[in-house]
Amino acid sequence: MYLVDNKNTGNPISQVSEKHCKLCDKDENLWMCLECGSIGCGRKQYDGSGGNNHAIEHFNETGHKASVKLGTIEPNGTADVYCYICDENRMDPFLAKHLSDIGIQVETQKKTEKGMSELELEQNLKLDFSMVTEDGKMLEPVSGSGLTGLRNLGNSCYLSAAVQCVYDLPSFKSRYEKGTTDHYLECTHDLPPKCLTCQLYKLGDGLWSGRYQNAPENSTGNKESWNLGNSSKTQYGIQPRMFKDIISKNNEEFSQMRQQDSFEFLQFMSKQISLLEKKNGKRGNDDPTKVFDFEAEQRLLCTNCQCVRYSKQLTSSITLPIPKIPEQENSKLVSIKDCFDELCRDEIIEDYNCPNCKTKTIAKKTLRFASFPKVLVVQTNRFELVDWVPTKINTLLDVPSNDKINLEKYRGTGIQENERPMPEDEGRTESTDYIYEQVDSEKLQSLTETGFPEDWCKYALLETGNDSTEMAMNYLMENIDRLSGPAPQPTQRNTRINTEMDVDPSLITMLCDMGFTPAQSKRALKETDNDMERAVDWLFSHPEITGEEIEDSNNNEGSCLGSDETENVGVSDKTAEYKLASFISHKGNSIHSGHYVSHVKKKIEGEGIENENEYWVLFNDDHVVKQPHPATDSGYVYILKLC
Repeated sequence: MYLVDNKNTGNPISQVSEKHCKLCDKDENLWMCLECGSIGCGRKQYDGSGGNNHAIEHFNETGHKASVKLGTIEPNGTADVYCYICDENRMDPFLAKHLSDIGIQVETQKKTEKGMSELELEQNLKLDFSMVTEDGKMLEPVSGSGLTGLRNLGNSCYLSAAVQCVYDLPSFKSRYEKGTTDHYLECTHDLPPKCLTCQLYKLGDGLWSGRYQNAPENSTGNKESWNLGNSSKTQYGIQPRMFKDIISKNNEEFSQMRQQDSFEFLQFMSKQISLLEKKNGKRGNDDPTKVFDFEAEQRLLCTNCQCVRYSKQLTSSITLPIPKIPEQENSKLVSIKDCFDELCRDEIIEDYNCPNCKTKTIAKKTLRFASFPKVLVVQTNRFELVDWVPTKINTLLDVPSNDKINLEKYRGTGIQENERPMPEDEGRTESTDYIYEQVDSEKLQSLTETGFPEDWCKYALLETGNDSTEMAMNYLMENIDRLSGPAPQPTQRNTRINTEMDVDPSLITMLCDMGFTPAQSKRALKETDNDMERAVDWLFSHPEITGEEIEDSNNNEGSCLGSDETENVGVSDKTAEYKLASFISHKGNSIHSGHYVSHVKKKIEGEGIENENEYWVLFNDDHVVKQPHPATDSGYVYILKLC
């Protein structure tokens, strides 16, 4: 939060006791300026409710940067503080002093109103998922190992849903269930809250030990009955605040208290854990996120000369398109196989300049699986832009909760004997590919989400220095007439890398000790100006890069990993049959609001489905209940395990 300079003379503010806006008679949702003590009402809502905007008008007139919501001040020095420069809620570590300077002693204050996070959480809980069976009975709470809920920290349901799905996977359990004591003895951090590995172990212990289960026994030895609709009930489960704080540290989105996209957090969490394992020197099966990795195969066919080009890309998830059906047919189910068909259908590329037949023709691009992951993460594209407004697609999907899903028809074949390989495009060399790799992936995603072609988005970012999404957007708008054709080839002048920069040999050795090749290490250090931590992050973000684009690999001493230590990405020698292991559902009109829950298939001793001792369990924050008939048709993210 921006620092505030108190303008008050130190005289007590009598208006605080009067409890009303200085410009109107509003006596609720009052905000007091932390620089001069002026009290104004909050913002007017779209329906006419709320305040009259007098607090923000005070900021516009005076430039005073922050205000505190009256009624939320507590004796411990916490309260709702809003920074108008950041345009969001912020923590004020010096709130007690700031209030003292304007005549308020926090020790005498008492909280009388709900804070912003509480109001947002209350709104989200109105979107609660059904806790009642079809015959009107309450769903049965369950307890035991792996059946512990996570308390909502305020808009943290996106985190809870992702964590429950991920920590149910065998790779995570085998990695973080044992070895806790050994790590604590070896941990170099002064405090466990500062160590992500400590928090991963701690989170696993909380979820798997059963000590924090959601259905404790009462004095008679029977399970307490839950009134799941009563928000005043005593909460159980664990509070993952330290885990959230450390894993989202320095991340602009997830470090806030706003609602976020659960799929994006799942990807972010997986990346952070994989990066951590790299830093710890772990390889192969020690990294639990390796089960998500696979290679996608892209086939490009020239329809004129029938030449083909195959390429592979390492990835860890897929996004399935969902057909939008008429509102009157909303109850109609669309098979998930239809969504895979749509993902893997031929994409027509018009006006393609074939490097073989030298003509402008039509090409077909097709996506397949070069290998299959042990665990396939599937995001469904449930949001589309309508008049530049994100709109949710509520199409129901036919996703079997217990039957196998065969994806063998989507397996890639690689180039066949009867196919002719397409030569490289003129002017498109390895160095050209390398230049494209300099594009900031987050900025690129922001641009492509607006509907501009990806090749032009990359080119616009490079042309504008790769600095600003806004500048790239302006470039695209200025050249919108050119976007119907392919983007020009980039030039080396667009990229920032200094190929002549000296690299610290000791840093190369450290990266090689972590399993990277000398060429990869040099490339990463050149990219990050010899910053070791950033170099590791860059290597994780570009696992497919060999480093040979800058320096010929023949001049290197070879890979730091022996040939017997290399591993294939994904699985190629098993039939691609999957079963649904868990899924995340969302209620609400936007991925950044509403409420997330997860359903996870668990093994519960003594009872089961089809004699397999498996039950579906609904995790709704700290509510954990059996769900005999999970609504797999409205999932947002599906986790499929290879059979």
